[in-house]
Amino acid sequence: MLARLSLALTRYTRGWMVLVCLALTALFFMLILPAAQAEIAAASGGDAALFDLQYFYTPQQAYVLLGALGAAGRARYRAFALGEDALFPLVYNAALCFSLAWLMRKGFAPSHALQRANLLPLGSLAFDWLENAAVVIMLTRYPALPGLAAWLAAAFTMLKWTLVGACVLLLLIALAAAAKKRAG
Repeated sequence: MLARLSLALTRYTRGWMVLVCLALTALFFMLILPAAQAEIAAASGGDAALFDLQYFYTPQQAYVLLGALGAAGRARYRAFALGEDALFPLVYNAALCFSLAWLMRKGFAPSHALQRANLLPLGSLAFDWLENAAVVIMLTRYPALPGLAAWLAAAFTMLKWTLVGACVLLLLIALAAAAKKRAG
């Protein structure tokens, strides 16, 4: 099933699909996410960091952040995790999937092992949504100590960022291969 999905992405992805997804990702980065982060900071009365933007945190660090957010900040963060941050992973991972599929097709033979790497963003998507679920649990259960939910959220965050990094590395490899192939 995954092989078929990868092949379909490779066959049917077009440059315009990549551009639309990249434009939507840029829209999120430039307008939607900064506005939401500013609202969370304003609601918390300070400059509280989001769990999503950290690579790792302990339950103790999570508890301190949860407290620093305050009730209004936690409420806005919960709304963000269930709203904007539920949609954003779909957008940026679609951009990664389509970009990888398009560049891999341009740079490598159809039988090349890296062709299936276009599915790697699906792992990032899954871990991002799992991270959001764990963060919502922590936000909802506060003032209870976050314990397991914090460890899970931190693990999902690390896995998400690791896969995103791997996708960027693969994009650079595919871009170089496509450029080399085009140059002859």
